Amino acid sequence: MAIALAALTLQSCGGGGGGEPQPPGPLPIRCAAPLSAADATNLGDPLFGEQWHLANTGQSGGLPGEDLRASAAWERLRQAGCSPGGGVTVAVLDQAIDLTHPDLVENRAAGLSFDYRDWSATDPLPRDNDGLSTEQRAHGTSVAGIIGARGGNGIGGSGVAPRAQLAAYNPLAREGWIPDALTRNLDRIDVYHNSWGSPDNGRLSHAVPGFQSAIESGLIDGRGGLGALYVFAAGNGGCLGYPLVNCRENVDLSNYDGYLNHRGVIVACAFDHKGVRPRWAERGSNLLVCGPSGPALDATGDAQRAITTSTLNGGYRADFANSSASAPMVSGVIALMLSANVNLSARDVRLILAQSARRNDPLNNEWEDAGARGGFAFNPNYGFGAVDADRAVELARTWKNVGTDAQLMSCTVSRQDTDPKGAPVAIPDGQPTGLATLLRVEPGCTSRPIEHIEHVELRLDIDHQYIGDLRMVLTSPSGTTSLLARERDCGARASGKMDDCGAYTDKWPIASVRHLNEPAVGDWRLEISDRVSGRMGSLRSWTLRIWGR
Repeated sequence: MAIALAALTLQSCGGGGGGEPQPPGPLPIRCAAPLSAADATNLGDPLFGEQWHLANTGQSGGLPGEDLRASAAWERLRQAGCSPGGGVTVAVLDQAIDLTHPDLVENRAAGLSFDYRDWSATDPLPRDNDGLSTEQRAHGTSVAGIIGARGGNGIGGSGVAPRAQLAAYNPLAREGWIPDALTRNLDRIDVYHNSWGSPDNGRLSHAVPGFQSAIESGLIDGRGGLGALYVFAAGNGGCLGYPLVNCRENVDLSNYDGYLNHRGVIVACAFDHKGVRPRWAERGSNLLVCGPSGPALDATGDAQRAITTSTLNGGYRADFANSSASAPMVSGVIALMLSANVNLSARDVRLILAQSARRNDPLNNEWEDAGARGGFAFNPNYGFGAVDADRAVELARTWKNVGTDAQLMSCTVSRQDTDPKGAPVAIPDGQPTGLATLLRVEPGCTSRPIEHIEHVELRLDIDHQYIGDLRMVLTSPSGTTSLLARERDCGARASGKMDDCGAYTDKWPIASVRHLNEPAVGDWRLEISDRVSGRMGSLRSWTLRIWGR
């Protein structure tokens, strides 16, 4: 195994929002909205028994207990005098959303929705002549129902946060308006939910221009400086092609999606009614926590294990699945957390989700325990595990604030890799051992050493004829590993046509949350191996940026 020579190493430091980070002051723990007489009314929800994601008793043939622990979280909130989801507003970004649905209308946030087709402050309702399929028209309404269908109203089912307020934006209906939607009504929206993403084909897919700056604005200015919450679905590219029994596995990772590699984005993965990863669910080092979901309809047409939620024309469906269904589970839990403690920062929420997550699928051999110097157990299939609403609410009620994103410390370390003649270091072709290179983070990289990592970002400058040949692993000083890329043939889901996988440049961030809570100081090791013979490449440089406290 070759160790590249270090021609140049650079280090810089700074706060996440600029300036020297200051210790956070004490913030009171209080409900977003007090428990009211309306919260005590419970007429029952006739479809609640089918919603195994809220209370899994084995009714779908799954494993009892593989759910959100939602009922326990609701009761914990009531005992604390907090309305379950009350006082928290979630914006659903999609193509169309019907908040006039009988099970959603009571939770509709007045005056906050926006229709990008007409550029008007009105509900972006589904339209029969909008050129969308029936599923595309229903999608946003189904997502909204998972998050915030009105509970206890005697109709339909319940949302994860049954008293949360809902707003609807349809930036996907007009190209280029995603950044605007991610910052619209920043003073009133707490959570921006996104059950969509880049194509599932193994390519490096960039976010639209303005996405990064929009997220940064939300982190600094949202929720009065506490930071807006951004939840995105991890994607459905774990297995490409239909039926799933004949699909190509391990083509796509969530790390290849340009919307999922920012420190402010919570990437939500999936587990099924038995607590295991569905074949379509994407893996990745940027996954934070997983929500329940069902399988995509396959050759058998079996939808029994999918999610029951709202749909078009005031109706309900029992076949909603994929990461479109798992991600709103996480947004719903965040709404419960904020209803328990309105003063949680976006950083607090991300840390609580990781710390409170439940280790599902415990016999899976890809669980990697905490490193020698701290951290949490992690699995590239599940992030830190299944989201646990009850435990998350419990922690939210006693949490000591760590500060806002503007108070984050950051350290940047760069290295140019060259051979003795000054040329970029070749990546051995067709060799599983490949190239290994080290970067050292010194204690002086920041005003004080980062003892608790919150996010790691890697940027590479690689010249290669086909990056689909490459596997990349980052190892921290604590000895824990992040799988950042793996060998694959990129191609469209439907046609299977092979395509270019893109290019690694300093414009492409690769995120990892796997090293959460570890110290930053020490040697970081990057291993790049070319697993397929015949196409050549080299590494010019790489940059590591670490945020933490």
